[in-house]
Amino acid sequence: LDECVTTDEESYMEGGRETEDEVGDEVEEKASQLWNRVKERHAIWIHEKHLIMDYFRDELMQRTESFHESYREQHFEDQLVGEAKGWLQGQRVSELEHGAREQRRQACAREIERRDWNEKRMKEEREEVALQIEDGLFSVLMNETLTALS
Repeated sequence: LDECVTTDEESYMEGGRETEDEVGDEVEEKASQLWNRVKERHAIWIHEKHLIMDYFRDELMQRTESFHESYREQHFEDQLVGEAKGWLQGQRVSELEHGAREQRRQACAREIERRDWNEKRMKEEREEVALQIEDGLFSVLMNETLTALS
């Protein structure tokens, strides 16, 4: 009997992992579809693609976790695509950029709450930025050194 219970628990746990993987795959596929809709008429830099794909993944995953599969709603997808196209066309106007002081403060607070920022995440982001700066600086110094030696 214990062996049957253990086997059932293991198969249930494996099923849970598959479900998470399937959701992740569906989100990735949906993000790619949305990306294809955005890039139709825009010349896009690779960093813009990464930023927009991250945005799509985050929003779709957040929507999936909150509303259980409602990320399939056409209106929601159209809204995501419209926002991304607006960013690429430079139409991103927000309270953070153009609001009064109090509006900017409130917009920052909402963004922090929405993204669930915390000290650990901010520290990780600072370390990542520092590492990118170090890598860039190292490359520049190596190129200068190699140029000076040749």
